[in-house]
Amino acid sequence: MRIRPLLLACAVAVSCSPQSGLTRALSAELRLRSTVNGLGICRFLQESQIEVIFFDGTEQILTLPGIGNLYDVEETSQTLVCPLSFATQLRDRGLEGIMSGRFALLAANGKVVKTLGVSGWPWLLRISPDLSELAMLTGSGAGVSLEFGPTSWATHDTIYAVEQTTDYKPAAFAWSPDSKSLVYCLKDEIFVFDLTKRVSRKIALGSGPSWSPNGRFLAYRSKQNDISLYRFDDGKTTTATQGIKVIGVPMWSPDSSYILFTKYDASLALRNPITMPTTDFIVLRVSDGAMTTVFTPGLGADNGRFYWIQLNQQRSEQSKRQDRP
Repeated sequence: MRIRPLLLACAVAVSCSPQSGLTRALSAELRLRSTVNGLGICRFLQESQIEVIFFDGTEQILTLPGIGNLYDVEETSQTLVCPLSFATQLRDRGLEGIMSGRFALLAANGKVVKTLGVSGWPWLLRISPDLSELAMLTGSGAGVSLEFGPTSWATHDTIYAVEQTTDYKPAAFAWSPDSKSLVYCLKDEIFVFDLTKRVSRKIALGSGPSWSPNGRFLAYRSKQNDISLYRFDDGKTTTATQGIKVIGVPMWSPDSSYILFTKYDASLALRNPITMPTTDFIVLRVSDGAMTTVFTPGLGADNGRFYWIQLNQQRSEQSKRQDRP
């Protein structure tokens, strides 16, 4: 098995922390989960290709003809939400690839599970765990709106619509495990919207909310840029990180054991003048707070969307390869 040198270097750096024992144990645990269960993280790489990065230092390229990006990976069903593309057909005619703006649900082997009624280019698009509903954040010169509806998109309702201002940024949202609620952020306040009652209630201050697949927790980025955990059973909040500048959205693993988050660190670029990274991707184990760095993307990939993925027995030695030069 060939090992990704950058990954190992990052793991060694993190192991120098006071939690070095827990960090080493977590790294070993993640390596085992990758080897046995195919657990890893993934991102859209280029036309028709998704890169899967495993915690044992290997990677796999999923070739899914006809997709032009990756909008979501549903945690429990591991279903991919992708816009389709006419690139292959156009390339055969000597033309540049053009994405169609039509979406579909795909399995990791590239098989289309269901086509979606939504079209265009939303900022964010998420599928409900039962694969029956969509939630979509869109923006234009007129404003920004968060909407939800069935996958056919024949009908859809608006949760909020606000005037778009120059400093507005796409605000993350997530489905509850039972597909009956949505958690969203608006103006640094986090709300839970009940789809049946059509009402919202505020539960926290912060941004980037993410609902754990087991339904017990909400992870979000606090006003101090730490990861906070809100417990639904008693409404209490705990801080999971301190002294780390967290950016983006914390992402739960399919079994709710880990959280993947992005740490901003400008000094990384000084230590890596070739790739010039400014972020580390870190995995946090929820049970004890142990953390380890799992990936350091280079310049241009810092803010890419990363998702948990579990390929189980789909891994093969032929499809693993060393990191691209």
